[in-house]
Amino acid sequence: MRKKRIIIIVSLFLVLGLPVVGIACESGRGKAGCICSTAAGGRISKCEQQSIAGCILKQRGELNLTDEQLSRLKSLKNTVEKQLIQDEAEMKILRIELHDLVRRDKVDLKVVDAKIEKVGDIYTKIKKDHIYAKLDAEKILTAEQREKFRKHREMEGEE
Repeated sequence: MRKKRIIIIVSLFLVLGLPVVGIACESGRGKAGCICSTAAGGRISKCEQQSIAGCILKQRGELNLTDEQLSRLKSLKNTVEKQLIQDEAEMKILRIELHDLVRRDKVDLKVVDAKIEKVGDIYTKIKKDHIYAKLDAEKILTAEQREKFRKHREMEGEE
């Protein structure tokens, strides 16, 4: 029984200790207003927490965005941010449920494992959604705008 509790505690630390989407402390602010955090062995930027479209919008002047581009980017930003709020809420609920499961006198490891898998699935979904949104946002830009945006992000250490 003690080994099971140790395994559960280690699993919880790994799963619950992952600062999914911005729970980690902020480490700096870039010129475009993008905040970068360290999380899960890498950097998760504020752009990732909200949307890459938001960071592009902050550079609208430098990128000379058209009205149509502004409209499409704002729509993408809102869609991505609403989905992220839902995913974060689901993640918080799962964490509460997971804490409850491991506090019980009789711990069912299969149920705990299933809950941990759900947490991991949401984390994976958030990462995929960010990548897909980034690609969608970059499709809205011209080749010249994309290059200018990428260079700016490289200078800020966000790519």
